[in-house]
Amino acid sequence: MAYTNQFRVFSKLMKLLTKLFGVNINPSNDAFNECLQLATNVEDKQLRALTYLNMGKTMVRQKELKPAFDYAHKALKIFKRMNDMLNVAEAYHIIGLVHAERSEYPEATKLLENSIRINDEMDYKEGLAEAFLDCGKVHQAASDFLQAKERFEQARDVYDELHIDSKTDEVIHIIAEMNSNAGNNGVDNSAKAEVASS
Repeated sequence: MAYTNQFRVFSKLMKLLTKLFGVNINPSNDAFNECLQLATNVEDKQLRALTYLNMGKTMVRQKELKPAFDYAHKALKIFKRMNDMLNVAEAYHIIGLVHAERSEYPEATKLLENSIRINDEMDYKEGLAEAFLDCGKVHQAASDFLQAKERFEQARDVYDELHIDSKTDEVIHIIAEMNSNAGNNGVDNSAKAEVASS
């Protein structure tokens, strides 16, 4: 019964984090503290790792890069030991976003390519599309426009296959903007992508 109650609390907190995702929130928020406390107390390693993973996602979008890296790395170590490859891919993705925000583009690309490879092997289309999109943004920020366009087109195709129209339209707009900038100037002079904003 105690474990069931813990799981119910955990699920509630994860929904709250999802609701707050991308909103300007204070890391000292009670929900964060409760979630971290739960992660410490539960015996289930997967729940703890999922908590770390969600904390990493939230922190990277708040530009809190050190805690984002630390949480995602903790999650990665647990998921690797469990051979939970989809969540390994997600952890690689988050750590890649941290490197991208630090303008460490080779490291970011390597991690996002790992995420792409695993999501492709596991046939997880949504994760694959997200990794394609963010990898494209990293290439764009690094002025590698041919690779950026290739990854954006792959993201567009997968989102279209999944019928996620809002994301398909977003990527189509990015590609059109790249093409327009290339046509006007010979190169794409777009501002560096906000990689973690998607």
